[in-house]
Amino acid sequence: MSTMKNMSIADLRTINTVEAAQAIEEMNNIAVLILPEDAEPEVMNALHAIPKKNVATVLTLPKGAKVNQMNGQCELTPAVLKQEGILLVNGQAIVTGRCDEVNASIIANGQIIYPKSCPVNLASCSGQAMSFDYETYVNFNEDMTIDADMMELMEYKTLFLCNGDIRFAKDITVDMLKEKLPCFLFNGDIVCDKKVAAYLKLHSTINGDLKVRGIENDEDYED
Repeated sequence: MSTMKNMSIADLRTINTVEAAQAIEEMNNIAVLILPEDAEPEVMNALHAIPKKNVATVLTLPKGAKVNQMNGQCELTPAVLKQEGILLVNGQAIVTGRCDEVNASIIANGQIIYPKSCPVNLASCSGQAMSFDYETYVNFNEDMTIDADMMELMEYKTLFLCNGDIRFAKDITVDMLKEKLPCFLFNGDIVCDKKVAAYLKLHSTINGDLKVRGIENDEDYED
């Protein structure tokens, strides 16, 4: 007898006898359990009878179906999404931009971020799935200031992933934002002017405090 535990994928499609299925005593802490689609009924019954704990997702697939796995911080490019089969992502995944053809079925354990224009096939998500209106993205892992010079060089519909405190300089105007249409995921505090704050509330997810100059009574909010 054997125990299967603490596995990202437990693929049982090679099991084709009742005896082999009954040799599995228990399954525990499995992210994705794959069962054979074309198994004999008695084999499938034996597989279903295995005691299971903390199994996040159960899939039934033919033996030839391809299963790919990505771990950690992952970029899902159009080429990756175009591949047939199951794509298991463990960690934080971001779709890099526009994609016209998606064949992969995605199973996300963690966080996945994708454009609203991208027809992502999300089979299941144990975590957080977030969509933004973007065509490209940039990632910042430190405190920084976004000013007019950066805005001028910014590509159209850029998603900013910001892990740190962000200041919007006083030379940033709403017209600049409306021209480039950036969107933001903030994991930190933001300081900006009132009109910029209105834009951010409509085009951002903010995991922190939004501090508005001229409203909040704090000299530290000034540049």
